[in-house]
Amino acid sequence: MNNQDASVSKLVELSTRISEGKITQRNVQKELAAIEKEYGNPYIPYSVEIKEKPWDIDYLKKLRSSVPFGTISKEYFLYMSEVADDVFRIKRIVKVISFVVGIVVAISLIILAQRSLGR
Repeated sequence: MNNQDASVSKLVELSTRISEGKITQRNVQKELAAIEKEYGNPYIPYSVEIKEKPWDIDYLKKLRSSVPFGTISKEYFLYMSEVADDVFRIKRIVKVISFVVGIVVAISLIILAQRSLGR
């Protein structure tokens, strides 16, 4: 595999990790710097079309699907990682809220059961 193929392969793999929420924007910046150090400038110039918020998982998947077809500019990866951070931040907040609500419901049921047994 030549250097260009290797760098593109790393960038495609990075885009997958971004779209799955497995890497933060800060770490994307570090990985891009490491790729640049190893391969020079592996990017293809591409004008990033920025969509206004709110962003969702479908939009993130759309961004990810463009990478194997040549959309590999540094700006694009940074934008995709910004979108991913926002999408997965919202998902994490919803997950935490759901967990807290579940605990409150469970505690309420225990209290109600104890009160009904005590009567």
